Amino acid sequence: MVYRLAVTIDDGVILFCQRFFDKFIDKRTIEQMVQASRSGKQNIVEGSLEKSVEGNIKLTGVARASYGELQNLKLWEKNDSRVWRIRSFRESTSVPTKRKLRT
Repeated sequence: MVYRLAVTIDDGVILFCQRFFDKFIDKRTIEQMVQASRSGKQNIVEGSLEKSVEGNIKLTGVARASYGELQNLKLWEKNDSRVWRIRSFRESTSVPTKRKLRT
């Protein structure tokens, strides 16, 4: 389930960058954001494959730090309607992801 959320975040970052950034002016910002989302996703996978709990915790921490790089927004109050919309989001693991190839 965590990996599915990581895929959703990665897809969202890519769509966000394509929609809101000029690829010629903001190239470095786009690269940083895309790399952070890819790194987070990959470290979740690698952490889950670790045989030791210590290795799993380390890679999960690296993934968390990667996602921390993406957080550059004002913190919402816990009762904000946007928070409730996000909390109500659930992705079913029985439905395959609609992963698109990067161009």
